Amino acid sequence: MLALIIVMFMPLSVQGSTFYIKVYGSGPVYTLKGKTPAGPLVGYMAKFPMSPTCLTVLIPPGGFTQDGVGLDKMVDASDDVYVAINGDLFNRTNMYFKAPIGTYVSDGHVYHYVGPSTRGSFIGLRDGRYMWMRGQPYIYTFLESSCYSDDGPWGKGDRWILFNPENGQHDWSKVKVVIYTEDVNEYIDASWGNAYLIRDGKVVGRLTSPTNPHKAGGMMIVLKDGNLCSGDNVSIRSYVRVPWGEWFGDNIPDEYVPIEDVSVIFSGGPMLIYKGLEADFWTDDYHTKRHPFSFIGMTKDFKLVMLAFDGRQGKYSNGVLTTEVIDWAMKNGFVYLLALDSGGSTVMVERVGGSVKVVNRPSDGRPRPMPAGIGWKNRCGSDRP
Repeated sequence: MLALIIVMFMPLSVQGSTFYIKVYGSGPVYTLKGKTPAGPLVGYMAKFPMSPTCLTVLIPPGGFTQDGVGLDKMVDASDDVYVAINGDLFNRTNMYFKAPIGTYVSDGHVYHYVGPSTRGSFIGLRDGRYMWMRGQPYIYTFLESSCYSDDGPWGKGDRWILFNPENGQHDWSKVKVVIYTEDVNEYIDASWGNAYLIRDGKVVGRLTSPTNPHKAGGMMIVLKDGNLCSGDNVSIRSYVRVPWGEWFGDNIPDEYVPIEDVSVIFSGGPMLIYKGLEADFWTDDYHTKRHPFSFIGMTKDFKLVMLAFDGRQGKYSNGVLTTEVIDWAMKNGFVYLLALDSGGSTVMVERVGGSVKVVNRPSDGRPRPMPAGIGWKNRCGSDRP
C-alpha cells in the first residue's frame, strides 16, 4: 500500500510564484502548512481506511432549525463520532429552516432529499459496497395504506421529496407526496394538499394548521391528491437507485437498494476529481477566488481523506483556489475529490478524550451554525501509525 502523503513536495508553479504544502504530525489528524501566491496557508487533514459503514451524518440535536448549531455541538451530542467535517452547501436564509442543498442519509434514515442533480455524492451500503457518483441519487418511495397507494419506486420522475428549500430545481408536476421528517423543527404550512401526521407508522390525524413535525413527534405527509385514513397503518418503503453502470460500464444495470440497507449518503459539489481525472467543476466567480475550503475524497490506496483549509485570516492563512487543490491532490494520489461547503462554514472537529475540540480556525472566529456534518465513528479506529 502506498503512503497517502510523502512529507516532501515538489513546489507547484502558480501565477509566477509557488504553491506548496507540507504535512506534519502522525495522524489521524495532520497539520498542513504551505505557501500560496497570496501568502501563508494552514490546513488540516484527517485520513482513515476506506469503510462506508464507518461514516455517519450529523445534524443538530433538535433537528433542522432556522438557527442551526455548530459542528462541535453536533459531535458533542453524538458519543460515537471521532472526527467530523462540515457538510455540503446549505440554505441560510430560507423562511422555514436551514437545510442542506444536497442529499443526506445515515443508517437507513433519510435526513434530506433534493432529487438528482449534476453535483456529486458518496453512496455507502451496509454490505460494504460504495461508489463516488457524479451527481445525486434518486430516492424513490412507495407510500401505501388502505386509503392510498402510490405506483411504486420505479415510476417516472420523482415520486416524493423531503422538503427542499431549493424547490426551483424540481418539476413539481411529478411530485405526488411531500414528506417532512421528524427532524424538521419548524412549523410547516399544510396548504399544499391533504396533510397528515404519522407517528410510529400510523396515521395520527389530519392536519388543518401549521405543524412542527419534531415537536409533534412524527413525520408530516402532504398528498397532492388522495387521502389517508385516520388510524390506518402506513407503509413507507424507500429505495435508492445506485447507478453501478457509472463505474462499471453501461451494461451493468442500476440497483434499487432499500433505504434500510444504506449506511450513508452525502452530497457535495462540485466534484473536482473523478476516477483519477480532473472533473468538470464550476468556474464561477466564487471558485476563482481564494477562500477557506473543505473537501472529502479518496486516494488510490483506499484512504478516506477529509481536508479543511483555513483562509481570510491575513498573515495566518489566506485560503486556497479550487484549481490549486485539484493540482495538489492529483499529484498526491487522489482518485476522488468532492468539494463541501466553504468560507465561514469550513470546520474540522476532533474528539480528544472526553472533550470535543475544533481543530482549525474558522474564519468566523467560531464554528458557524449549519445543518449537517460528516463524521467518522469511534469504533472504526483510525489510520494512526
